[in-house]
Amino acid sequence: AIIAFSALALFGTRHARAITLYWDLNGTTANVAGPVSGNWDGVTANWNTASSGTGGTPQAGSTSADDLIFSSGALYTSGTITLSGARVASSISFEDNIAATLSGGTSLTIGGTGAAGFDGIRVLAGNNSANAISTALILATATNTIQNAGTGVLTISGGITGAQNLILQNNSTNAAGITISTGSLNN
Repeated sequence: AIIAFSALALFGTRHARAITLYWDLNGTTANVAGPVSGNWDGVTANWNTASSGTGGTPQAGSTSADDLIFSSGALYTSGTITLSGARVASSISFEDNIAATLSGGTSLTIGGTGAAGFDGIRVLAGNNSANAISTALILATATNTIQNAGTGVLTISGGITGAQNLILQNNSTNAAGITISTGSLNN
């Protein structure tokens, strides 16, 4: 009992943190124009706490408490983010006006305790490109939202599972909408 207590006192307990992370392919160096393409594998530090891509704290993974934004200095061009294994996030936002595709991996679990107060996937206003997710989505919280406020279509083609509520919102009169194709919708 004393050894267990001592180990707990020495190392503490790990608590999930709710932070916002931005896709950033070059760490703390100022971003340069180039494809958004890269690996989201839990090993490569392609996430950063700095929205501009300069400075911040690069890291490789995310937790179900993290809000993830595909934007880092608005310099990226269209491309594919390749997932490996199972990835998690509280929310995912496509911010820049580029066509980003998330593909690969075994699953992407959405929903948690993020700071943004939003569990789900969203395309922000001003993003006028088509975005896509072909990785299987798992809904993890009571209510998840897939929202398109941009004018490009958001395509979900890897299937959606989870015994949770799903809200679809098309918030732009000019939006091409949300397409759920291929895969299955088991909700």
